[in-house]
Amino acid sequence: MRSLLVLSIAWLLLGCTTVTEKETCVTVGIVYQEVAMQESYELCGPTNLTADLLNIHQATLGLEITSSSFGDYVSGLRGYNFETLGLSMYWAIYLNDEFAMVGISELLIADGDELLFEASPY
Repeated sequence: MRSLLVLSIAWLLLGCTTVTEKETCVTVGIVYQEVAMQESYELCGPTNLTADLLNIHQATLGLEITSSSFGDYVSGLRGYNFETLGLSMYWAIYLNDEFAMVGISELLIADGDELLFEASPY
């Protein structure tokens, strides 16, 4: 119990807000129809917060995160940053086929969930 408390404090000090005792594994899909991109990844990590899991796998996803007053959001994936490209699009997030009503900073995931990032127009 003491080691879990120490681990939890360490994660909080490092900026991670949620710690689980086992790894959470999810399937992450990235879809951008206009360039015929459809990719899928199995990602695992010791967290059930989407932002933390994505940060762990930042290099694999080509992930770019931008902070705003509303929280962090995905601004780029696999080299497609719509702000930089000057396109009126964003990366919409779906969790288990449902549009996510919160951003990655608040979106909780569970083992076996499916996340989908889909390029969508404003």
